[in-house]
Amino acid sequence: MRVVIRAASPWLCAGCVVLGGCGPSMRQTELTIDNPPVRLGATLYAPEASTPLPAVLLLHGSGPDGRENPYYQQLVDAFARHGIAVLVYDKRGSGASTGDWRDAPFSALVDDAEAALRALRQHPWVDSTRVGIWGGSEGATIAALLAARVPGAAFLIVQSLSGPPFGEQYRFQAARAFRGQPVDSVAAVTLVAAKLAYLRGAMAWRGYDSLARASAGRAFAAYAAPSAPESWWWRWYATKVDVTALPSLATLRTPLLAVWGADDVLVPADTSRAMVRAARAPLRVAGDEIRVIPGASHTLHVPGLRGLLAGAGLRNRPVHLRAMTGWAAAQVQR
Repeated sequence: MRVVIRAASPWLCAGCVVLGGCGPSMRQTELTIDNPPVRLGATLYAPEASTPLPAVLLLHGSGPDGRENPYYQQLVDAFARHGIAVLVYDKRGSGASTGDWRDAPFSALVDDAEAALRALRQHPWVDSTRVGIWGGSEGATIAALLAARVPGAAFLIVQSLSGPPFGEQYRFQAARAFRGQPVDSVAAVTLVAAKLAYLRGAMAWRGYDSLARASAGRAFAAYAAPSAPESWWWRWYATKVDVTALPSLATLRTPLLAVWGADDVLVPADTSRAMVRAARAPLRVAGDEIRVIPGASHTLHVPGLRGLLAGAGLRNRPVHLRAMTGWAAAQVQR
């Protein structure tokens, strides 16, 4: 792995707009992180300081994603208010990063995260003994796998983690999308079950394709995509369909904050919370917190007046930011 520092420049605090009021004076530097055969473009944000700082690595959700995501900028500002530096990188195939996540197995995303974590720990702005990991949605699973693979994380935050494997999460999404429509819900789940069976080699393409074609014109027809067996999606999803973070969380003694929104339509929040709680209970790790936020979505936003009353502010930022970053600050001060 090779890390190239491109340039350092001042950064205007996004919190002046997003969170209200200016945060600490900030600096930033762009990095190029080599993880052959790809190179990842990244930015390290850090409060001005004369000594190395604690830091956190942010890990993406599904699909193309990168440093310019406004959600990550909110996180950067929130962590900085506690004196924590933040590394954000472009997912392979996004922004300045080379390669294409669709052409690689799911495990390649963990490899990229490992390269970014090592780069963060080696940076002179950072105290290598106080580096944590944050992951959202798909990135929450990657975060747990990374923390188990590379020991020594100061803390681990998993946001909107699916406790069940990704394939079962997909089945939940299909059922949840048609809640209150029993006929469509059953048919959608049946279609997704066939899709998963084909991915696992338990069903021939002909069997799946007949169900997919029968869905034409139905409300759940989108779940039949992609329609061709040679699509990249089948190859890629087959590498993640049975992946789950639970075995990693069951052995990892890193302090864990696990948080979900009660109104999440993409992840079974209550089921996931119960699974994570059961996995962590025997470890009795000091600092562990497992919570569900009432009324919050997959991104932990609470809409409308409820969000305002919950502390989201006029711009409806995720309601967990202060509590989450305060928890992280407590872990790096231990």
